[in-house]
Amino acid sequence: MSTVFETKLTSLPLLHRGKVRENFSVGDDKMLIVASDRLSAFDVILDQPIPEKGMVLTQMAQFWFDILADVVPNHLTGVAPETVVSAEEAPQIKGRSMVVKKTESFANRGGGTWLPDWFWLERLPGHRCRVWHQIAFWYANGCQAG
Repeated sequence: MSTVFETKLTSLPLLHRGKVRENFSVGDDKMLIVASDRLSAFDVILDQPIPEKGMVLTQMAQFWFDILADVVPNHLTGVAPETVVSAEEAPQIKGRSMVVKKTESFANRGGGTWLPDWFWLERLPGHRCRVWHQIAFWYANGCQAG
């Protein structure tokens, strides 16, 4: 089993290293997302990684992107991740990465509480669904009527 605690890519600029995923810039419009085998609990990265965890996370994400492709657009590009890094670096990311479109992020906070991502559903680019905002507001305020 292979374990990747942290990638050592030098062919692409690092954008962000999170608790589990690492993001690298691929030109102006794309990004490489690599899922490591790091394990985090309560915002702490633990010393012992889980072998091939990043591969499983990536395969699960890919499965749902494929299943829902006809339902909702996604940020996948179809570019093979191994083609955007050097040949020596390709084994580090094989099976645990995807090349995606760069998008603008937004803060998903409401009422002082972090909201689950599934509250933010887009109907059209740039327009948020009002019903979901109402549900999110209700959730952020302790799920109390009023």
